Amino acid sequence: MAKNKPEVPYVVYQNKNEDSKCYGKWYAELLRRTTISQRQLADHIASHGSPFTRDTIYGVLTALSTCIPELIMEGKNVQIDSLGTFYPTLQSTGADSLEKFSVEENIKGMKMRFLASSSDVDNLTGPTLKSKVSLVKWGSVNKTPVKVNGKVKRYTKSYEKDPQQAQGNTSNP
Repeated sequence: MAKNKPEVPYVVYQNKNEDSKCYGKWYAELLRRTTISQRQLADHIASHGSPFTRDTIYGVLTALSTCIPELIMEGKNVQIDSLGTFYPTLQSTGADSLEKFSVEENIKGMKMRFLASSSDVDNLTGPTLKSKVSLVKWGSVNKTPVKVNGKVKRYTKSYEKDPQQAQGNTSNP
């Protein structure tokens, strides 16, 4: 018997940023319902028949959340088998010459990025991940652009459930 795919709700929105080349077009985004805390993640892992207690799992997750950023700040990549790789990147602007390049002027930031596993066994890349779920339209979201110093920096959101297309057990965000 085929295993049921998890239902993942999404909403549609219209680009209302008049400065965008894509102004007026419609797009989809995931309906973000909740965030699972580290303690809830430990409970979830323990519920899968782990021989470790929730407290042990929580301790490992706490160490992981401390150690990964520490290693990233040392410029190292951190690979977690079957999940993916965390790695550091730099944001920089161009300099007119090698001699004029400086950390203070040209390097604007450092980020931690994540690249999902793409192995044959544990492929978590976009197309494969999409094939493992059932996307269900929940409704729409009205995203109103908020300009800061003349540029759109964020959006206010209001959700509207579509009664004809929404599935029963998805709650409002």
